[in-house]
Amino acid sequence: MDEKAPLLSGKSYSSQKRTFAISAGLLVASTTLLSMARSSAVAPVPLVDSPAGRHLLSVSAAADPETIALVGEVCAWISAALYTLSRVPQIYKNWRNRSCEGLSKWLFVFAVCGNLTFTAQVFLCETESDYLLKTLPFICGSLGTLVLDSFVRKRFILLPVH
Repeated sequence: MDEKAPLLSGKSYSSQKRTFAISAGLLVASTTLLSMARSSAVAPVPLVDSPAGRHLLSVSAAADPETIALVGEVCAWISAALYTLSRVPQIYKNWRNRSCEGLSKWLFVFAVCGNLTFTAQVFLCETESDYLLKTLPFICGSLGTLVLDSFVRKRFILLPVH
């Protein structure tokens, strides 16, 4: 077997290496952020010592609230960026192939419905500025994905589905 042969059909060896490097980098970054959050901020609470009900996680007394908030906000923005950018490879593939072959329109119908209802829930739940600022990464992720999904919907209309 050729050492430079692509492992996945339709992808070049350099493209696969780049995809692997990006995936590995994202895995390391997210693991590092999560371990920072766990080690400095969150400690499990035994159910026996919890008179107010079940608590899965509790902030330890030694944790810095600003660090906890910063790690949570960074994780939320990374999540929003990854969630939004997850549509870009599909849009590019459709544009490059000039086809929507193999793409399920129902995936995008349900994704749009889910993002619309999530965004509506955020705005209907509470409209105070502090709450909206805390949920801004999630709102941006949902609305950004809706914008990118509109390109996919446009492609379904303009391009043939084989």
